Amino acid sequence: MEVAAHLPLPLLAHLRVVLSPHHAVTPVDGWRALEDAIRSRPLDAIVVDPFGSGELRVPEIRRLRVQYPSVPIVVYTLLAPTAVKGVMELAASRIEHVVLHRFDDEPRRFRTLLEGLRGVALGDLLLARIAVHLTRLPEGVAQTIELLFREPGRFPSVPAIASDARISLRMFYRYIEQAGLAAPRQLLAAARLLKAYGYLQDPGSFVEDVALRVGYSEARILTRQLHAATGLRTSALLRNVPTEQFLAMLVHRVRIDAE
Repeated sequence: MEVAAHLPLPLLAHLRVVLSPHHAVTPVDGWRALEDAIRSRPLDAIVVDPFGSGELRVPEIRRLRVQYPSVPIVVYTLLAPTAVKGVMELAASRIEHVVLHRFDDEPRRFRTLLEGLRGVALGDLLLARIAVHLTRLPEGVAQTIELLFREPGRFPSVPAIASDARISLRMFYRYIEQAGLAAPRQLLAAARLLKAYGYLQDPGSFVEDVALRVGYSEARILTRQLHAATGLRTSALLRNVPTEQFLAMLVHRVRIDAE
């Protein structure tokens, strides 16, 4: 997972300890930089101290919560009167996760909280619908396909997927076909489209930003593939197609026996 953090140095250092070596922490300096990170990177969470800059910044956190609800927010702060006041104000804005430095930030506990933030994401919902196909794959390949649908931004190409599974590209294609799944390029496209669909629900998101976050070089490629998958323009898709219907459309594209 990738986490962006706007924290004072002592808290940032501890967060790095919590998430190393398997997860990435992107430090940002300022609230504008934090929003830029949300719009440009496939973040799984943001960790902020509402009093980290020396001044209580509750409105900025509230705005992020409203504009980018798909990215969970964790408040990580010191136990001090000013910080507690900010936490109480944020509770009214549905900021549910608060971690106090030196009280409940023991590394294993903190890491478990962060890793569990995504809950049942769209990728997990689609994976459940192709679970029988995944059982036909070697364990390492199945794990890579699961990672693909959860974090498609990690895979710039089909060869990168095969490399993660530690098999040759030829064998990767063979395993995928034998499992009854569509061609790997279609799996990659479906994973990106599903992630993009989730990001595009956020009021603060733009198609151009979302395209980069999920791995496309240009927004027009994203919009073209969304149209190919649904027959709709992006704006009409977001207005008229609920999550379950969109999932069904993608399942139809990634399962050979659904064609």
